[in-house]
Amino acid sequence: MWSSVSLQRVISADSWAVCAAPTVMDGGGVVAFAVDVSPDRSSASIGAASFTADGIPFVDVVESRRGDPDWGVEKIAGMCDRHDVRAVVIDAAGPAVSLVDPLRQRDITVTVTTSRQMAAACALFFDSVMDGGMRHLDQPLLNSALAVARKRNIGDTGWGWSRKDSASDITPLIVATLALWGLTSGEVVPVPRRRSGIAVFA
Repeated sequence: MWSSVSLQRVISADSWAVCAAPTVMDGGGVVAFAVDVSPDRSSASIGAASFTADGIPFVDVVESRRGDPDWGVEKIAGMCDRHDVRAVVIDAAGPAVSLVDPLRQRDITVTVTTSRQMAAACALFFDSVMDGGMRHLDQPLLNSALAVARKRNIGDTGWGWSRKDSASDITPLIVATLALWGLTSGEVVPVPRRRSGIAVFA
């Protein structure tokens, strides 16, 4: 019996396990953040990506919470005050796009991905796992999201994570994917350095 591609994991558990590093040491450099909201707006997640002390990109699901997603605005603003932020990323085709204006009203510079950029982010995430070029903290929420996540076509050759076809909340996976892209892509909108809530250019 042929099994449908849509019923198969996109990344195998074995490949994912190779990249697990729950005790990873943060290199203390730049960080990229991402926010995503579930289609029914019942949950939201914030993810981050930075480099290990050895210079390898790693992803972290900073927080995932049920309820009104507006909490993410205050959380992101606080993190931008405390870190050297390279990018804050939100998917233009996702429900979190409603947070873009509130973030900008807090003087947070946001990169809103096009469909092409989302496909590039998913390709980067996939390739980074398959070649062992990234690390994750072996977090149950992210592990579970990856296990149920399925693909959706973007254009003729690209793909993205499918919120519609996934069995449960995959916002942790989407923020990890977008944060990793935000850490390394040359297409992000740079975030000015902030001190005590005031943006200043580096």
